[in-house]
Amino acid sequence: MTGSVGLLIRAKQQKLIPAIRPLVEQMRQSGIYYSERFVQSVLREVGE
Repeated sequence: MTGSVGLLIRAKQQKLIPAIRPLVEQMRQSGIYYSERFVQSVLREVGE
């Protein structure tokens, strides 16, 4: 089972999307909660 951020990570690794940050920010603005610590960890993992 993979969550939405996991799918974004895979998409970035497969070069299907150029960046995760704008998508995660859109999700956060729509009401999905991700801690800042989690977001920074994900972005660091994918080199953003």
